[in-house]
Amino acid sequence: MGYHILQMIFYLWVLLLFNSYLISYAIISYVDRKRVRGRILLNTLKLSKIDQAPRNYFPIKYCDEERYKKIWKFFPWEGAGWLVDKGDDVIFLSEHNLDVIEKRFPRSKTLIEWEGVHKLRNGMIPWIRFVMDDRSYYFTSETGSTIFGSKAKTQKIFKTIGNAH
Repeated sequence: MGYHILQMIFYLWVLLLFNSYLISYAIISYVDRKRVRGRILLNTLKLSKIDQAPRNYFPIKYCDEERYKKIWKFFPWEGAGWLVDKGDDVIFLSEHNLDVIEKRFPRSKTLIEWEGVHKLRNGMIPWIRFVMDDRSYYFTSETGSTIFGSKAKTQKIFKTIGNAH
C-alpha cells in the first residue's frame, strides 16, 4: 500500500515539473517575441523604412506555406513580427539573425483571405492568408503565452486589412 502512494506522489511530482516547464517555456517565448517585435519597430522607425505614420499596425505571428502545411510541428508559427497597414500596401516586418526583414504586399497584387482554423494541422489557431506571386504567407494575431482570444484578434486584423483591400 505504501509503495503505491509513493508511486502516485512521484507521478504527480513529474506531472507538476512537466507543466511548470511548459508554462515557463510559453512565458519565455512570449517575452522573446515581444522583445523581437519591439526591436523591429524601433529599427524600422530609426531607419525610416516606413516613410509616414501607419494607419494601423498589428503584432503577429507568421509562417510560410511549407511550415503551415506540415502535419508534425511543435509550434505552428515561425516567428513574430508586425503587419503594418499603409493604405496601398500591407508591410510585414520581422527579424532573422538580427536583420530586419521587410515584405511588401501591394493590395493590387495581393489576395487576402480568411483561412480560419484547421484543428488537425495547426491546433485552434485562426490564420489569415496573403497570396502574392503564387506564394502564400500566413499570419495570426499575437495573443501572449496562450492562444485565448486569438480568433477575435485575428478577425479584427482581417477586417481592418481586408476591408481596406
